[in-house]
Amino acid sequence: MLALSHMIGFSNAFSLSMVRSISQSTTVTPLSKGGQTVIAFVSGGNSNMYSMDVDSDRLLTVSIGMNDNVTVVFKRLSQPSLTNYDYIVSNYSRTVGVKLATTYYIGVFGKGSSSQNNKFTLSVSSVSGAVIQAFADWIIGVIVGSVIAAIVILICSIVAVVVPILACCGVISCTVCFGVREAHKTNQMHPHQQLQSSQSSPYM
Repeated sequence: MLALSHMIGFSNAFSLSMVRSISQSTTVTPLSKGGQTVIAFVSGGNSNMYSMDVDSDRLLTVSIGMNDNVTVVFKRLSQPSLTNYDYIVSNYSRTVGVKLATTYYIGVFGKGSSSQNNKFTLSVSSVSGAVIQAFADWIIGVIVGSVIAAIVILICSIVAVVVPILACCGVISCTVCFGVREAHKTNQMHPHQQLQSSQSSPYM
């Protein structure tokens, strides 16, 4: 009888521990498909579990508050743990690309003792990758256009400054100056030619 009672007690204890484990792991709060922000509490050593359906070709971003004393991990198609996950949120945010439609499970694990109730802010968003790419292309176009405009302005400014300096130094206007000098020489020679012609005239 004593052995049988020990076996029954062991069986009941085992059943209770299994039920408690299952109840914790199966409590999943679904989030809105487009994204949602959750403000909640989790005690140290425990976890809150969330799920989110994500369409194909999306960018999934999971973020937490800067002062949140929690660890956040997420996993595709099954609930994560601190030792079994696909991604962990570091530096308060993590973004991953999702090629095919699927479901992600996000686990928020409290730090500290079991008596410590940790408040956290969890933000989960799903944005179209095409929208992000279009925005990135627009940003690149703006940057390239700005660089080209700056180069054109710089070249115009250099030309506006350098051309007058070169002109004053005679580098650019050498041809014009040569023409002016030739004309000046010609004008200086005309009086002498007129004097010679007047002296050789028989009518003088």
